[in-house]
Amino acid sequence: MQHRPVERAGLADLWILRVWPGVRRAGLPKAEPGADAGPAGRAAGRLDGRLWTIEELSVYLGIPVPTLYRWRRYRCGPPAHRIGRHLRYVPEEVVAWLREQS
Repeated sequence: MQHRPVERAGLADLWILRVWPGVRRAGLPKAEPGADAGPAGRAAGRLDGRLWTIEELSVYLGIPVPTLYRWRRYRCGPPAHRIGRHLRYVPEEVVAWLREQS
């Protein structure tokens, strides 16, 4: 009995989008304009009172997630709040931090 190989190309594409939401791989469908495209759609400049995840902040600032973790460790990035084991960012504080940097 022969085993057929399992198709896993789709899983790699999903993984890369989860880790780096701003990265688009060839062959993946693009989001419709106005549609919620995950972190990219939620963090695209909206200040709706919702706290941002680190992935959403990464998309908003255009900075990789590991850089944001490094900034937090050295206390030089935008202020973050720990809620349980999760990091959250207040959008107004991020915008204020950005204004201080320039």
